[in-house]
Amino acid sequence: SISSNEFVYATPAGVDENALVVTCSMTGTTPETVEAALRARERGAIVVTMSASADTPLAEQGQFHLVYANSHELHGGYDATNMALALRLGF
Repeated sequence: SISSNEFVYATPAGVDENALVVTCSMTGTTPETVEAALRARERGAIVVTMSASADTPLAEQGQFHLVYANSHELHGGYDATNMALALRLGF
């Protein structure tokens, strides 16, 4: 895993139509993360975005968007909810 800033300024050579890129931002508005998702899409990668809301600039850049728990959505706790989401993404 690399930071969004690293991805934007030194995009890995393997990011192409065979790549899956997952980007995460709690607010969905972190400029570097939105830019990283855009760059990945421009290179043909499948982009999965994750944020606490479906209505964000980051969500607009992903072919798939997942909403993860925020402070208003504690079904079994923040960590448990997000771990369950990660498992769903992985399988």
